[in-house]
Amino acid sequence: WAKLILATRAFSGSHEGSGRARQQEWQALVPFADVFNDAIEPSATWWQNSSTGDFRAAALVDVPAGKEVLISYGMKNNEKLLTRYGYVHVDSPHDAATIYLRESDASGPPPSLTLSLGLEEPSALKSALRPIDVLRALVNGGDSPEDDSRRRELAVLSTVRQRCVAAAQAWGGQAAVSAGSQWLCSG
Repeated sequence: WAKLILATRAFSGSHEGSGRARQQEWQALVPFADVFNDAIEPSATWWQNSSTGDFRAAALVDVPAGKEVLISYGMKNNEKLLTRYGYVHVDSPHDAATIYLRESDASGPPPSLTLSLGLEEPSALKSALRPIDVLRALVNGGDSPEDDSRRRELAVLSTVRQRCVAAAQAWGGQAAVSAGSQWLCSG
């Protein structure tokens, strides 16, 4: 329970240290600050005052009365947001696909991979991928707002699957992904 509270509610960061310690890491549970929700474009920011240790929050823009004050949880991809906090951002600029490999499956450097859909610009990837719930609906035969949009999304899913299968074949027929991501290679 305590570990879960720290993982989902604690604020953390670093600031300039003194002497040999160039950076000093800090982590704190801040009463009432854990009610701030996350936004890609936050209306407030937060920090720890390095000389006093005080936690501070300040508005970045005028926040109308009754409007929620939003902060940034940092540059976290949707996988991390979903597993840690239970939500995703529809248009996250920090989204990424992570493929977990055992070192023996990688058969040499590099141990990390970049998954590309063959799109030329990073912004094209953002516009090609939609929220997880829409992709799930498409995979499960649900309706899409537009038939053309559905065809494009199915093509993206097909491309991801083909590249995953090709990678698995290149690694001796073993789909070297985490147990939670095996559906990507299994059809």
